[in-house]
Amino acid sequence: MTAGVMLPRDLAAAEIVPFARWAEELGFGEVWIVEDLGFHGGIEQAATVLAVTSRIRVGIGILPAGARNVAFAAMELATLARLRPALFAEYARTLTGLLRGERVRVDGRYVRLDGAGLETVPAAREDLRRGRDRPPEGR
Repeated sequence: MTAGVMLPRDLAAAEIVPFARWAEELGFGEVWIVEDLGFHGGIEQAATVLAVTSRIRVGIGILPAGARNVAFAAMELATLARLRPALFAEYARTLTGLLRGERVRVDGRYVRLDGAGLETVPAAREDLRRGRDRPPEGR
């Protein structure tokens, strides 16, 4: 099991690099990033931690659907797919399975789950498989 540490949301921007290096020196395997209104942008924090560490993984608790424009979210995810294609492919396959209501077992390089699943799914499985987020008209 890997221990992780959360980057404090109110940490001064100048302290993000030293914090990330400190976490790696202490042997933490993960740094978790949160994005909270009025503090720092999560994507830049995550990119900074990845840039200044050599083995630490970064977990993100960002991209709130109600607050971030969907086009900007797509832009961020497309950039991740270009920069880290293996990570993104693993993540996307796993996320898709979870959203379809599947129990997911993954033992990948970046994603590890053992039978994880959602108790409720956002839409009917058939609609997600067809790429629709709602039933056809007239139903």
